[in-house]
Formats: sequence, C-alpha cells, structure tokens
Amino acid sequence: QRASMISADGDPCWHWRLGQWMIEHGAILRVDEFSHTCAGKVLVSKEWLGEILLAAAGAWLGWSGIVLVCAALIATALWVVYRHLLAEGNDVVLSICLVLVLALASEVHWLARPLLFTQVLLALFSWRLWAYEQERISARRLFMELTPRAVLRVNLHGGFIFGIILVATFGAGNGVAWLAKSGPDPSANRERLMARSLLTLACLGASFLNPNGWRLHEHILSLEGQPI
Repeated sequence: QRASMISADGDPCWHWRLGQWMIEHGAILRVDEFSHTCAGKVLVSKEWLGEILLAAAGAWLGWSGIVLVCAALIATALWVVYRHLLAEGNDVVLSICLVLVLALASEVHWLARPLLFTQVLLALFSWRLWAYEQERISARRLFMELTPRAVLRVNLHGGFIFGIILVATFGAGNGVAWLAKSGPDPSANRERLMARSLLTLACLGASFLNPNGWRLHEHILSLEGQPI
C-alpha cells in the first residue's frame, strides 16, 4: 500500500517539494519555480497548509512519514463515519460492513496528497450537521464547531467548496420540509433553515481567510471544464 500511495500518482513529489520550499523560506510560494513550461507564472497555492504538513512529515521520516500521516487521515475519516453510524443507532456489525464498503469505494483516492484532509473534514461536517438535525447539539455549538473548521479546510485543500455545498444542501432539505409542512414540528424546519443559511454564509466568508483571498475562488472556478 505504501508504494501505491506514492507511485500511483505523480503529485506526492510535487506537494512535498512545494511544502519543503515553504518551510525553508518561511513564506507562501507565490510563483512557480519548478515547472519547466510554467516557470515564473503566478502560483495560487490552494493547499499550502496541507503541503507544509506533508513536507514536515517527509522531513521527519522520509516517504514513510508522509505515508504514515496519510494513512492516519484515511483511518480517521473511516472512524468518523463509523462513529456517525453508531450514533444513529446502527448495529455494530452493520456499521462495520458499511464502512468497509466505503473503504472499497474510496480506495481509488488513497494517495499521498492533501485531498485526504478534505475527506476527514467532510466526514466531520456531515456528522455534526446531522447531529444538529437530530437536536443532539445546538445551533450555537454547530457554528462554534464548523466555522473554525471551515477556515482550516480552505487552507488545507481546494476541496473546501464541498463543505459549503454540504451545509447548503442540508439547509435546502430543511427549506423543502418547511414549505411542505412535513414532520411533527414544521416550525423547527424553518429554524434549521435559518441556522444553516447563516452557517453557509459563515463558511463562505471563512473561505476567504486564505493567503490568496478571492483569487483562490477565481482559480478553482477557472479549473472547471478543463481537461484532466
């Protein structure tokens, strides 16, 4: 598994080198200094913190350190989903089976790249959003937990947008339920809609707290539709 996490994709070397440069210079890399065809081009670092963390692990134990961190991230994401399933009252055996299915489905993304940070944080977002839906945590606690994580995730990996979409999707569900007057307490759906709408705006605002500001969003949008 160590070899496949590194050798199945060319990006681990790239992320390690970028993170290494930022550690050595104590600054965010702003210009591409390593690509032959893009030398000197403005570089939007959409996962600078994730690259620094991986590079620090690489400086510690070499490739084994990077793989160790990535393996821990994969295990943490699966553990969060498992705890979520148990919290919903599912049987232990069923929860384990579902997590194994998830592991098989997500194995294609088990690469030594910052995207693994997004998987962990997305699992946490889903867990806490559903806990609020089930009235196990308050709206205040939801904001206190997810807003700082939104700041963290926008600096770890460019997949931060999925967290915002997830919050908005939960809010849309509450909106539909409120309009349809479904459930034992329709007014509760209106309150959840308002809370999640505000949380969506808070997470969106938090996404601008990165070294590139709004240019990060512009860069990510520019990538849409480009050939892989």
